[in-house]
Amino acid sequence: MWPYKSMLLAAFVTVNAIPAHAGKYICSFSKSGIEFRPRCQMESTGMQICRKVFAPTLESSCTASVFPAEPRDQLACYFFNPQKFTEDALKSGTQSPREDLLKILAQQPGFIVGGVTNTSTDGNFVNVGYLEATGAEFLDVTCIRQP
Repeated sequence: MWPYKSMLLAAFVTVNAIPAHAGKYICSFSKSGIEFRPRCQMESTGMQICRKVFAPTLESSCTASVFPAEPRDQLACYFFNPQKFTEDALKSGTQSPREDLLKILAQQPGFIVGGVTNTSTDGNFVNVGYLEATGAEFLDVTCIRQP
């Protein structure tokens, strides 16, 4: 269990979006600038998840899905405690508009930080970073739309 009372949390979210169509994505996870291999590939045509386990109480996941209300993909990445935050919680929010998705997920037990965007063209991306405490290793995930 994390010492929540003494924990310093820093979260960095960067998104870049333009209107879109279903696409392919490559996600990379890193710790203190060192990328884990292999990279994860996913498509928005199905509910696919890229996942990296950093510790028993810390994971990061990304999802890409075709958003039914608009002709573009919804790309999202999160950090969460898998002992509290379930995959059902992750899937339940993916059909929500981008503006509501993080609000819905943030109410779920175990959710730490996340970012979401709508994508359209090659190079659109989402990047989420997490720093648990001063001096801790910086963790991040980046997913980029591919040609």
